[in-house]
Amino acid sequence: MNNKGNLVIIILVIAVAVLAWLFMADGGSQQVINSGNDQNQAITEPPPPDPASEKFADNYWLLTSVTLDGAKLDMPMNVPKPLTLNFTKATDSYGGFSGCNSFSGKYVASANSGFTFGATAATKMYCMETSALESSIFSAMGQAAKFSVSQQGSLTLTSADGKTKLEYKPAV
Repeated sequence: MNNKGNLVIIILVIAVAVLAWLFMADGGSQQVINSGNDQNQAITEPPPPDPASEKFADNYWLLTSVTLDGAKLDMPMNVPKPLTLNFTKATDSYGGFSGCNSFSGKYVASANSGFTFGATAATKMYCMETSALESSIFSAMGQAAKFSVSQQGSLTLTSADGKTKLEYKPAV
């Protein structure tokens, strides 16, 4: 292949890379053609955020109580530092400390106080004194289906059946 052919290929590769980058930087907006008139196009946008999610997002929380499948757990006194859960609204992410390990992931808060944790990534240390509590916290997080913030400002994450709860107070 001659130099002119190589130049064309390089320009095409660069153009595709720039278009892919622009598409990713734009958040991957999709265009949807309205039915009935092919000339009218509307850009789909994410649903508006649930105003209730403003009550817990961008806040830091301290765990006060865990109820797993109807059984309230004892909170051990020998935890090396506070049990926390922190939300970052801008990235829909969470992180915290569960008794031995730090953890993080993504969350979704939806209309009518719906809530789910995405996959949780955690460090992998083993602490005999807090391993049962930590397992219970992660299990309860996996069951979370809704949230509520009381008038006193506490956050409760509850399973769909109401038998599993994580209760937090604001960290001040």
